[in-house]
Amino acid sequence: MAKCVLIVEDNEHLRQILASILRFSGYEILEAQTGTEAIEKALSAKPDLILLDLDLPDMTGIDAAKAIKKNSTTARIPIIACSAWSGRDLREEALDAGMVDYLQKPIPSDLIKAKIEEFILPQAKRLSSKLRSVTVTLASASLNAPLQSWFFSARLLNASLQPTENRWEKYLTYKIFVYKELIIPAKN
Repeated sequence: MAKCVLIVEDNEHLRQILASILRFSGYEILEAQTGTEAIEKALSAKPDLILLDLDLPDMTGIDAAKAIKKNSTTARIPIIACSAWSGRDLREEALDAGMVDYLQKPIPSDLIKAKIEEFILPQAKRLSSKLRSVTVTLASASLNAPLQSWFFSARLLNASLQPTENRWEKYLTYKIFVYKELIIPAKN
């Protein structure tokens, strides 16, 4: 089942761009143009995450976030503030209102996707995603590369996994042994 993201943005063009990027990435999208509409859609649809513009026509995004966080039905929905305005005060005000992050427009698509994944993917999927990412690093090491790159990658993988998961250490030990045998064959 696709995760649902509510995009609250009064600029129709920007809202459509964000929606297209996220739909292409496999998310179900809801859209709202005003703070009032955002509060209503958050209550009725209970999205997995809200991207919230701070400059809305009927109220500020801060006020909309406070209203969403005040309701027990929607209080746990992560809200990411999106604003063209920069400044430490506005960022702190957004975080104090219960938002989980603050992104300044224009926002690169890869950053938006990364932030959404950070806040809505279950822990197990995040761990799997880290493993996939580091495995690609391990697999892309050239056979002519020095053995140190494997040890560095092994440390990287080990650092990205929780210390209680020692099965990954065994997996790595095996992979490093196989790599070592390919690069430095045992002398008979």
